[in-house]
Amino acid sequence: MSPCPVSPRRWGTWTAGPLGPDGSYAGGVCRALDPVTGEVLAPFAFGGLAALRGEWTDADVVRITAANVVLQREVRSLTAGRERLTKRLAAARDNARFADRRIAALEAQIAEQLTVPPARGPSFGSCRAHGA
Repeated sequence: MSPCPVSPRRWGTWTAGPLGPDGSYAGGVCRALDPVTGEVLAPFAFGGLAALRGEWTDADVVRITAANVVLQREVRSLTAGRERLTKRLAAARDNARFADRRIAALEAQIAEQLTVPPARGPSFGSCRAHGA
């Protein structure tokens, strides 16, 4: 298959028309195929998109460009927010692991104290205060 201007990640698969002797497209048609059904989603001839540009007014171009800038800004903002949340999640997981280890150590310490019999103190028979 030859390169096609349609992103394969967006459309799944694509096919391109024949190449000319110099390796460029010879009036070929590019077809974007649905990755599930395999049906043609967007057939267009090369140069067809440029022809559509002629039908747009200057106001349309300005509006679309402004909308694109706003969308790019929003994508950057969302990406930064995602990175912040990813870092916070990693920190929270580290804190949870530390707390789990600390709790396990305290539980082991308590279990050890409960299983060891208390040390015997002096017997009352040897105590002077009781007349021994």
